[in-house]
Amino acid sequence: MQRILLGTVLLVLACSSANAALVSRAGGLAYYDTDTNLTWIADANLAVTNNFGVAGIGVDGTMSFATANAWIGGMNTANYLGTNDWRLPTTLYPDPSCSVQTPNISGGSGCTGSEMGHLFNLEGITSSAPGPFSNLGGTAYYSGTAIPMGTSYFFEMTSGFQAGIANVDLRAWAVRSGDIAAVPVPPAVWLFGSALGLMGVVRRKISS
Repeated sequence: MQRILLGTVLLVLACSSANAALVSRAGGLAYYDTDTNLTWIADANLAVTNNFGVAGIGVDGTMSFATANAWIGGMNTANYLGTNDWRLPTTLYPDPSCSVQTPNISGGSGCTGSEMGHLFNLEGITSSAPGPFSNLGGTAYYSGTAIPMGTSYFFEMTSGFQAGIANVDLRAWAVRSGDIAAVPVPPAVWLFGSALGLMGVVRRKISS
C-alpha cells in the first residue's frame, strides 16, 4: 500500500514538473520560464496600454526598432514590476537548429536557440496557442540581437519564421534574465517591523 501511495505521489510530482515550465509571477503580470531562467511579460503587446511615456507606438502596438528600445528604456526607468533590467529577447548566432544558414544570419524555421524560438518550437507558445500569455499577435517581434547588416533579428509567433528586420514596424515583447519571485522588502518595512519588535520588548520589561 505504501509503495502504491509513493508511486502515485511521484507520478503527480512528475506531471506537475512537466507542466511547470511557465510559472505565474507578479499576480499574473509576468511568467517565469523554468527551462530558460527567463521572466516574460504576460501581455505580449503591453505597449498598447502602457507606453511608459514613449511616443511613436502605433494603435496596434507596432513601432520602429529605435522606439522599441526607447520603450524598454522607459519600462526600466519606471522600475516595472520592481525591476529595471527588462530587454528585448536575444537570438543565437550561429544557430544550427535553423533551417536557413548564411554567413550573416541563422533564420527560417525550427530555430530553438533564440529565446522566442525556444518558446515557439520547444514549449508550443504561438499566436494561436498562447498559453498563459495575452495579446500574442500574429505580427513579428523584435529581437535585441544585431546582425552584421546593421539591423536586428525578428521572430514571427504565428509561423515560427526568423529572419532579419525589413523596413517595417514590429512589436516589442519584454523579457529579463532570472526570476522576479523574490521581491525585496522595502527598508521602511524592515524599520517598522524592528520598531514593533522593540516596543514589544519594552512592554514585556515594564510588565515584569
